[in-house]
Amino acid sequence: GRIKGKFVRVDGLNWREMNTEARFTFEEINHDAGSVYLSDKSRNYTVQLDLVQNKIFLDPLGKKTELYTITQSETGRYKHITNGYNVNQVNYSGRLTGRFFRLEGNNWGEENNEAHFSWTEVRHDQWSVFLEDKTRNYTVELDLYQNKIFLDPYGRKTELYPIIKARTGTEKPAARGDNLKEVEYTGKLSGRFLHEGGKNWLEINNEAQFRFEEVKFDDWSVYLTDKTRNATVQLDLLTNKIYYDPFGKKTELYNITKVNCYQ
Repeated sequence: GRIKGKFVRVDGLNWREMNTEARFTFEEINHDAGSVYLSDKSRNYTVQLDLVQNKIFLDPLGKKTELYTITQSETGRYKHITNGYNVNQVNYSGRLTGRFFRLEGNNWGEENNEAHFSWTEVRHDQWSVFLEDKTRNYTVELDLYQNKIFLDPYGRKTELYPIIKARTGTEKPAARGDNLKEVEYTGKLSGRFLHEGGKNWLEINNEAQFRFEEVKFDDWSVYLTDKTRNATVQLDLLTNKIYYDPFGKKTELYNITKVNCYQ
């Protein structure tokens, strides 16, 4: 638009705007299915990054004004914020005040100002955890995207409580496709792939170094390409293997021996 720049998540809820004139610090105050809302309290500024319209708006909760056109956006690694993969506790308020908390493995507890209950985690995805209490035939969804707790999410979905606080566990999270930082491998060669930020990866082994660009990631894998050599690899954390040409004639290259992830 009038100037060129970018908004970048630094860590957690902290964002930075960098453009051709200045740099500013923002805090994420909310997000929904299509937008992220950021506040710069030092300047009393609030902006909306709208990924549906590909626009950036000033004062979206007031006199909404279009600032810029979004020309490019990139996904991040969600382990920096509480989500369905790493959440260990949520606090809620409403008709009752209480919390859901992970006891161990798939076992959860709930306590509020009326009673205590036991829950079993039946599944989770990027932004939600689904819990079941078979003794009462109840299922709930802890939705970290909308910050809501829903009753009967697979049926007549009903909002129970707003989530007022969520936190991750103190345990180191398991490496997955969305939080992978580094893998070490052995085989014909020994080396490692290292995430350098954004979509940039570096491979270092006992023969050479190569630069890769991240193509995509899913629950258990990261896919990288080196366009200079027309080489694509898959870092598969489910099988602990590295594969060559995963979208074509998939071939096993190396065994993954060690992984590190963002926490």
